[in-house]
Amino acid sequence: MRPTAKEFKVLLVLLLLPALAWAGTWEKIEVNDAPYIAGHACVFNGTNRSMYALGDAALADDHIYRINLNSADKTAAIVASSDTVKRFGHSAVMDTTADRILVFGGNTGSLVNNEVTNTVYTFDITTNDWAILATAGTDIPIARSGQSAVFDPQFNRMIIYGGRDAGQTVLNDTYILDLSVTPALWSKAPLSYDVPARWQATAIFDPVRKRMVIFGGMTANNELTDELWALPLTESSMINKRWAKIFPENEAGSDLARTALVMVYDPDTDRVVITSGWDPLSSTETFYNSTYTFDLTTGFWSLVTPGPDIPQARRNASGVYDTVNRQMVLFGGDSGADNNSVPMNDLYALSEETRWTPGKSKSSVYNYPNPFNNSMGKTTIKFYCDSAREVKVAIYSLIGELVRDWTITGLKGINSLEWDGANGDGKKVESGGYICVIDQGGAESKFKIGVIR
Repeated sequence: MRPTAKEFKVLLVLLLLPALAWAGTWEKIEVNDAPYIAGHACVFNGTNRSMYALGDAALADDHIYRINLNSADKTAAIVASSDTVKRFGHSAVMDTTADRILVFGGNTGSLVNNEVTNTVYTFDITTNDWAILATAGTDIPIARSGQSAVFDPQFNRMIIYGGRDAGQTVLNDTYILDLSVTPALWSKAPLSYDVPARWQATAIFDPVRKRMVIFGGMTANNELTDELWALPLTESSMINKRWAKIFPENEAGSDLARTALVMVYDPDTDRVVITSGWDPLSSTETFYNSTYTFDLTTGFWSLVTPGPDIPQARRNASGVYDTVNRQMVLFGGDSGADNNSVPMNDLYALSEETRWTPGKSKSSVYNYPNPFNNSMGKTTIKFYCDSAREVKVAIYSLIGELVRDWTITGLKGINSLEWDGANGDGKKVESGGYICVIDQGGAESKFKIGVIR
């Protein structure tokens, strides 16, 4: 049904109002057959646009799961099973040169640290084979859990830092696994200065500045920290290189310091994003669901505006940055006392392109960017379906002429549809205001779209 003349006048007035200051927000993603796990690790593979998860704190799940993030019908498919997958406190990185996952360390047979390992495993994305990686070297890292790790693609190596050994000692050493040779070669980084010891910190590889960045975790004095440290990886040799503290330009929230958290690097905005985690030292063992970003260009911390679906506070979750859909993805984790923790199996996405107004209900519909330049890009129309159904989407001019329409199958959850600013004949429309009408089985929603050229 076309908008009435009165509706057109109201929407035309809205078009003249200043644009809203949008902020990236959380949305829950429906996923089938997802396991209830915590203490696992996740990586993102851009080749098949999937997230892989393995391990759990209960040492009961022996599966490696794949979730295709580019599929409308998301399922946590089991792609491999092995008793050696049963671990937590391990690190996992994506080896982009060989299209495989590298898994190092972790607890393998006990809820305390007396059964930790220093074995390196690989998981081949193409064949779904899980195997031990042959390694050599006179300087091999001792067994540990809770370490940080990154993959350095420029020199084909994995860098690990810190963790906690079988005797509960918190470590501050840095090791290199050279993957350009066979067997892969371990060596201790000959640094001129070591970062203070910590475990359960998180790490990212900063591809712009060619460095490893770590954040948070617990220190050797059993204290939480909100410090950021960086190690330059600009050369193959690390002789006399050193960890350097990053000093932010502003103070963040009082809940920034945390452990057992998730941190990813967002290459689209050159920033790190942190979320989840907990404070085991507080009287209430506080769990967090606040989300912060740190801009690596400006050095400023920012609090992310929440959205229609705010993740429950948790620890021991894992996450990735989905470079295809340009979103951070958070999966699993647990909440509750150590002896009575409750694992989760939910999946959330945080995306700048989501642009859901804070506090807005899922019954709302919108597009972003708005207005948009149709000679240079597209706009994304967003709407929510409470169940799978046929959805009709139509764009009208302000005088009621049909410009473009679609009939699609809307899936349960938040749906997206791109408009390139062209009419049904493929011709770009002129600058001005347009009305989008979304019809879900007779229930209509209308909103304005501004086009500039």
